Amino acid sequence: MNVFYDLQGKMRKPLLLGELSSLINKETVSMFNLLMKITPTWNAMF
Repeated sequence: MNVFYDLQGKMRKPLLLGELSSLINKETVSMFNLLMKITPTWNAMF
């Protein structure tokens, strides 16, 4: 039972890291898109 749990834990960690990195990537992309929307407005002001 403990061995199975450890095996599952080891198998589950990379998945969680992958989900976390994909979430960070999505956040980064949305922030980048937001900057791309703001920048032309910012440039137009000056």
